[in-house]
Amino acid sequence: LIRGGGGGEPAAAKIFDYIANERELVVLTVFSLRNIGNRDTPSLLELIDAAVKRGVLCAVMTDKKQSGNNAFAPALADAGCLVYEVRNDRGPYNAMHCKDALFGATPANMRVVTDAT
Repeated sequence: LIRGGGGGEPAAAKIFDYIANERELVVLTVFSLRNIGNRDTPSLLELIDAAVKRGVLCAVMTDKKQSGNNAFAPALADAGCLVYEVRNDRGPYNAMHCKDALFGATPANMRVVTDAT
């Protein structure tokens, strides 16, 4: 799912597609929380907002120190998404560095996108 040197579908495009079509659960864990999107596609906030309105449970976990000065986390919360901002006072940006997405609440419907870089 992650675009590499050999091609493949870009992770963001697949994640956006999964959010747009999910009916049960969306969980995103990201180090740097941003409202990505472009003129041709809905933004992440628009997709999450629409998913919540469809009755999808949406949650985002991010590093508080990395996302703390941006208005995106409160906008997600205002849209009905559960937002968890993780802190670790041992270093400047080290509470978490994962980039994962989980879709679907049942084993038959579950899909995972991950990037360990």
